[in-house]
Amino acid sequence: MDWWRAYHGMPFDTKLAVVAKRANARRGDVAAIWTACLDHASQCPDRGSVEAIDAEEIAIGFDYEVEMVEAVLSAFRDKGLIREDGRLAGWDRRQVKREDGAAERSRAWRERKKSPETSESDEANASERSETHPNANERQIRTEEIREEKKRSKKEGGAAAPPASYAFVGHVGKVKQSDLDQWASSYHAVPDIIAELRAADAYYAEHPPPDGKWFFPFSNWLKREHDKRMAERTAAKRQEELLYRGVL
Repeated sequence: MDWWRAYHGMPFDTKLAVVAKRANARRGDVAAIWTACLDHASQCPDRGSVEAIDAEEIAIGFDYEVEMVEAVLSAFRDKGLIREDGRLAGWDRRQVKREDGAAERSRAWRERKKSPETSESDEANASERSETHPNANERQIRTEEIREEKKRSKKEGGAAAPPASYAFVGHVGKVKQSDLDQWASSYHAVPDIIAELRAADAYYAEHPPPDGKWFFPFSNWLKREHDKRMAERTAAKRQEELLYRGVL
């Protein structure tokens, strides 16, 4: 088999954000290394195994430092993304062991079409399926209609308006737009507030705050990232000044 399945949301998985934090690596680099792990696992004779994966090959392929790749792979193991037996966790659940059989099904369908006695029954079955299983668009339209009916019923009955929507909803915390805007202003050095919130949410899902309150731990998480990036900017600016003066 010369392919493997990638699922929606994989590049933005919060577990990869946690790994990036632990390995002190960029999230994009961690996603690239995870993709390399999936590719290696797919090509391995024992599909799903990355026991023999070579950090140096990955580093050369992506123009990374070997030490950084090794740190990320180690964080994958610590996080449980790579099991102790060297296999990717979830590989057997997410990846099929054989082709889907689409070619065989197409061939069988063409053979049935050639047979006159089966065409009538096939049409009847297709008609029945279309009546009993509306397509995705029809289901979506009906779902929207039901939602609108519920909204109208609430308004007519004088029910309270629904709560304001959240700008971020995680496993631990829910952040309103007003709080998100305030954090974005206070911690302006953080390039992606939502990505940091995902990382914080993943961390505190595994390490809940002692008092069960998440708001201030999330805020402190953002402050630490903001302070770190401001310090990096200051150091870079200082180095530029020294270079300009000829000190360095």
